[in-house]
Amino acid sequence: MKIQKKDFFILGVILSILIVIFTNTKESAGKLTINYLSSEKGGGQLFYDSGNGFSETNSYKFSVKSGRNTFQLSLPKEKIVRLRLDPIDEKDILIENLVVKLESNKQINELIIENYSGVKIYENKKEILTENEDPILVFKDINIFPKKGFNYQLFFIEFFTIGIIYIMRRKILENKNIVSVFILIFCLNILRSPDALLTSIIYTEDGVWTSKIMRNGIIDTLINARKDYFVVGNILLLYISYTLNKLSNLGLGKLPYFISIVSYIFYTSSYTYIYFVLEKLIKNKYIKILLILLICFIPFGNSLNELLGRISNIGYIIPVLLLVSILSYENNIERLGIYFIGILGMLTNPISFIYLGLYFLYRLIKVNDKKYFKEIFSFIFLKITYILSFSLIFWRYITIGNNATLTSEKLLKENILESLIGRSFLYPFCFPYYMNLTNIKVIILAILFVMFGMIIYKKSSKKDRELIIQIFIGWIVYTLMALIMRPGLTNWIKNYSNTFPDRYFYAQNLLAIILVLVLIDRSLEIIKIELFGKILLIIISTIYLNNIFMLIEFGAPKMKFNGKTFEESLVEEMDLSKENIIVPIVPKGWIMDIPTKEIY
Repeated sequence: MKIQKKDFFILGVILSILIVIFTNTKESAGKLTINYLSSEKGGGQLFYDSGNGFSETNSYKFSVKSGRNTFQLSLPKEKIVRLRLDPIDEKDILIENLVVKLESNKQINELIIENYSGVKIYENKKEILTENEDPILVFKDINIFPKKGFNYQLFFIEFFTIGIIYIMRRKILENKNIVSVFILIFCLNILRSPDALLTSIIYTEDGVWTSKIMRNGIIDTLINARKDYFVVGNILLLYISYTLNKLSNLGLGKLPYFISIVSYIFYTSSYTYIYFVLEKLIKNKYIKILLILLICFIPFGNSLNELLGRISNIGYIIPVLLLVSILSYENNIERLGIYFIGILGMLTNPISFIYLGLYFLYRLIKVNDKKYFKEIFSFIFLKITYILSFSLIFWRYITIGNNATLTSEKLLKENILESLIGRSFLYPFCFPYYMNLTNIKVIILAILFVMFGMIIYKKSSKKDRELIIQIFIGWIVYTLMALIMRPGLTNWIKNYSNTFPDRYFYAQNLLAIILVLVLIDRSLEIIKIELFGKILLIIISTIYLNNIFMLIEFGAPKMKFNGKTFEESLVEEMDLSKENIIVPIVPKGWIMDIPTKEIY
């Protein structure tokens, strides 16, 4: 790739602009850590006063669980005079061991309660009893200010990313070299969240399933990793990681790094495939670039560190890849993906059965009578696999057990709107302001999106209508199935106070982004609504650019895994006299049962 002199000039201009921007960047006024034990679950809220009193706008909402609660919050980049904590929105709740610490200007101070209402406070001021549903704790004045300085870390990320995008712009837009797109997306993933490469830890099922491979072999693990459905995609990637680690002769302690590299390659390949297909369906070159940025920087709350660099959660994106492969087949882009991804999807995420079933039905309805018999025998290998794997999974599901629910809690009707629309569709377009939403605001925004979509659908060609409806049905199916399979989500996603567990909304948000970008792309061809499409495009781009701090976790992951590394735990638990050793992994309570013979 030859770089012209003008490229250096333009990159120099970008460099100068970024230096000016980041030299005046304000840093957060401080970090707040809140710890306490609660006798019941509920909702809490922290208010900050910038000199104009407390308000809902200047506040953070969070969910409180029964037991130990720890919240870490970065205060906004503005002057803060006072802080107020509403620990829980319930009456007659005992709050114990309350400790609130403020880290500012490299000093850590414990905040002292000065005023309060709606609570009974005991002598040590660390135990309180709520007397109504609006308990208030106001701390002594703190008067802290944001610092100004040069943000080297973010400057490097922005300049490096913009430089790669600029240099590769022609190859990306013309799609002459898919390798260039892969390299770009890989760099963006690493730059966004490199923690998995920097910290040697193994996360949840990544450890459990890998140790099963060590004990029982790959075939048994492929069949019996879960009781209710198969997770073949996860197991195959973990087996590749385990095999590469073994071939390297670096020792089992280095296994986390191989898992993280395989994970980054998987997500990069997935995003590259999504772009490869949709690039042929999207006409506007700026939306093509925005597509790369939005799928790479999809908002993930505070949970990004359990996705990138991990393998345990790869199953959520599989049905999205399947839908994209269907779009690819229908639009004659490439025709092999549907076979590979279809089989992998059925053996990794059961929602894939619904996608393929609806697609097969759609093709039967669409075909004329003369070709009806021929259509029945199309995708014959895929259909045989469908019947066999569905029958086996259904048998396992009803005879062995069902572990597919998030919690034992039931569906809460009052939180369905937030889960179905707010968190599943609107979140990636309003993530910085999500906690300011209400059901009324969500209904209004949803109506506006529906009106926008219906106008474009009505004025589009037959082929474009099919594209829009296919993506929309894909989103509807995944959203409804996620809630049916995991009704406990409505006990977590409530009052617009929390986005966790983010992984359960990952696919829905990806599909929402794809749908909206396709709608905007088509709107730019329709004279009467072209302006609305441009405005929406500018709004989305501005939201992402202005809140890049929330999306990039380079060097500062929001979900930080503390404690010993996997290698340290492995050495500590080493006992060659035993047949197996139990090694603790992340998070606390998870373990790997490793055969001693596997330690080298």
